Amino acid sequence: MVIKNTRAGKAVVRINFEDESEEVLMEATDENIGSPQLMEKYLLFSSPHSGIDNIYAVDLDTKQRYQVTTSKYGAYNPAVSPDGRQLYYNEQTRDGMDVAHIPFNPQQWKPHNAPVKTSSLVRTLVAQEGNRNLVENVPDQAYPVSRYFKAGGIINPFAWGPYAATDLNTYSIGITSRDILSTTQIDLGYQFDYAEQTGRWRAHASYQGWAPIIDFTYTQGERTVDEGDYNIRVVEGTDTTDMVRNVTVDWKEKNIEAGLRIPLVTTQSKYNGAFTFSDYIGYTHAYEYENGVGNGRFVPAFVRNDTIVSVYPLFTYVGNNNLLYNHFTLSAYRLLKVAPRDIQSRWGQAVTLNYYKTMGKSDLYGGVVSLWTRLYFPGVMKNHSLYGHWAYQKNFVNADFSDYHFRNTIPIPRGQSVNRFEEFYSMSANYALPLWYPDIALGPLLNIQRVRLNAFVDYAFGSSRMYDGSSVAYSSMGGELTFDINVLRFLPQLDITFRLARGIDPARTTFDVILGTINF
Repeated sequence: MVIKNTRAGKAVVRINFEDESEEVLMEATDENIGSPQLMEKYLLFSSPHSGIDNIYAVDLDTKQRYQVTTSKYGAYNPAVSPDGRQLYYNEQTRDGMDVAHIPFNPQQWKPHNAPVKTSSLVRTLVAQEGNRNLVENVPDQAYPVSRYFKAGGIINPFAWGPYAATDLNTYSIGITSRDILSTTQIDLGYQFDYAEQTGRWRAHASYQGWAPIIDFTYTQGERTVDEGDYNIRVVEGTDTTDMVRNVTVDWKEKNIEAGLRIPLVTTQSKYNGAFTFSDYIGYTHAYEYENGVGNGRFVPAFVRNDTIVSVYPLFTYVGNNNLLYNHFTLSAYRLLKVAPRDIQSRWGQAVTLNYYKTMGKSDLYGGVVSLWTRLYFPGVMKNHSLYGHWAYQKNFVNADFSDYHFRNTIPIPRGQSVNRFEEFYSMSANYALPLWYPDIALGPLLNIQRVRLNAFVDYAFGSSRMYDGSSVAYSSMGGELTFDINVLRFLPQLDITFRLARGIDPARTTFDVILGTINF
């Protein structure tokens, strides 16, 4: 049983595979019939004949047509049970397709006659308008043509309001402008960092009318980081005092970053792909710097007779200095297109190269280069995913108080707190699988789409630790239970993850709740 498309429309035919002959069971029509099934002398199919898709039947002996179902939203895909007593079909509901069944009883079917065709829609509309030529009264007027100046329309506000970053650590409110040619975008607003409990003003402009794209960003505001408690030993003569001091670093900061970016799309066939490289020059001016103990980029660890013997360095902070740096990035990926239920791509590769380096007139010296690769493989079952990463990071240091350590640009083992090293290797293996598709809606507030699980094993090795030159290995394993949800009927999906990580070396156990979409 097949549907045959012809010039006259759709016909239902039965094909004999032995002699390849065709028997027409239902003549061609412009009716959008589907899923034909033959049960004895009755031909069952779905059709929108009455305005709503329903199941119909035609008696092949008498050619009488019957309406079998009366669905509110639609009925599709009829199938008769092997014993011929039940008719199964898909019932459209407000929550999606459901499987329904009714008794297969031709005596209860309602005869259905084809509706009388009315005049064409075009003729009906013309009659309603009362004018056969709707454009004859359009004035014949020549409008002036003038040159469009890009600079004149560069400011074109189109959106404003609050929004949150994908990791839900940064909240912003502002206004966005984009010209009608979509070549210039300007964002102005105020950002609040939930982790630091501080805010800053931000301005970003991007001109995309040329290749390469020109980006410019300016930020100004306050920063604060709680480094925790430090043990300080003070010796005065024969008296020794051990103190615990909380070190909270506060400072104000102005930052400018500008540069060029070239994004190339390499999508081909069933693979999504991109190749992007960018180069930016950044300038950071930090002032009013304090760490709770003093205003230096260190905390005293051992003080003897008012003389500092050893310190805890705070090389990740600029202090009351100026930092001039270059940031180069190269990234590329090639990923097999995913189905809606796939957690990760079933086959793909991605790589990111980052390079930070201070420049000539910077008050501080430092640099870091990192390479981060990701590989994706199919899992054991459908929608499962096996993926992992390998990464390497190299820090350039001076081994004095002019050092500046840029932030880590590669992942670290989950559940572990790592030191800074001159060389650092990181790798991970993950296996993710869906557990449940509840599709539970708590009114208009929350919709739970899926519950999924990710099991992971992480390993890292650092050599030449910054403060003592030693080498340390880190490893951990654990699981992540993630809920994919929608909030307030917004289409963007939000992930809530509960992570249990067990440190193997060093041994420690951590439990975290993560809001937002963060891919490792």
